[in-house]
Amino acid sequence: MENSYDQNKLSEAGTPSAQNSTGPTGFLSLLMPRKDYMVTPVIVIINITVFIIMILTGVDFMNPSVEDLIKWGADYRPLTVNGEWWRLLTACFLHIGVLHLALNMYALLSIGLLLERLMGPRNFLIAYLLTGISASVTSVWWHENSVGAGASGAIFGVYGIFVAMLTTSLIHKEERQAQLKSILLFIGYNLAFGLTGGVDNAAHIGGLLSGFFLGYGFYYMIKNPQKNAVLLTAVISSVIIYTSVIFSAIADDRAKYFSEMEKFSALEEKGLEFYKLPDNTSTANYLTSLKSGIDQYSKTLPILKEIKTMDLPLEMKQRNQLLEKYVTLRIKTYQLIHNGVKEDTDKYNSEIQSCNKQLEAFLKEIEKLN
Repeated sequence: MENSYDQNKLSEAGTPSAQNSTGPTGFLSLLMPRKDYMVTPVIVIINITVFIIMILTGVDFMNPSVEDLIKWGADYRPLTVNGEWWRLLTACFLHIGVLHLALNMYALLSIGLLLERLMGPRNFLIAYLLTGISASVTSVWWHENSVGAGASGAIFGVYGIFVAMLTTSLIHKEERQAQLKSILLFIGYNLAFGLTGGVDNAAHIGGLLSGFFLGYGFYYMIKNPQKNAVLLTAVISSVIIYTSVIFSAIADDRAKYFSEMEKFSALEEKGLEFYKLPDNTSTANYLTSLKSGIDQYSKTLPILKEIKTMDLPLEMKQRNQLLEKYVTLRIKTYQLIHNGVKEDTDKYNSEIQSCNKQLEAFLKEIEKLN
């Protein structure tokens, strides 16, 4: 038998009577939490608040930089799978510009107004967070070096849950067809738009599929409230297992690599101080600076040797090989300059020029792999 009580919830969601007639009207009413519509407006307000704080701290409101997004908690595989797992969740509350934020919040309000009343605030919150995490995990698995941010993975997740609900008897048959057609059109359009580039379809698909499958778990929770604890444990466990499997499959040493490269960069910065010496530098100071440069670059070789043993993508291994050749050549160049200054001769000039040309070529190759 159809459950008319839940159907009434769905039908009332978009009507004026479902909103507080004594409070704000129009769009503002959608941002006002109330008994059976509490989580959606709070999530929207949190997203908007985070974005405003980002802007106030200097982040570009139209096109935030990759560095800013990572700083604020965006999803980035080298960091996410190497200890900073919390990015799976924080990424769901960051947005790449004001337009990205506006579109996502509109979509969230549209589905939240329907689904939260049907599921209840607690279940809707759990569903939103779990599908958001699942979307982030899928994105991390699919994208090796991309930075991901936005609520759309979680939003696709709750749309997936609604699709699952529409295949059950929870909603009246005559209502299902119209809702399902509308939802599938929305999903299809957005996935197709994602193929144009610049959109994280992996997160969208991950959220959608996790929502669809988890949706049946939430359906049984609604139909069998006495079994909520068991069913909720099963739903949460499934996401934990999925996350663990993906993390185990894609874990590598990139976080360690970036840590070692920070040490390399600090040593190289000291090693290049020779080129900042003023023209009137004494010969003794000139030689001391060259010797220091040789020492600094020599200290980078053990770092590069350690990196060779790491589990890294091919591009990073190739970059490390080039860096080893670059450092060796840089040391050789400094030694030649040191000998020329010490002996007060220009007999090494030709070889020094040749080394400098090779150094420039190495730097260009390294830049291509960045």
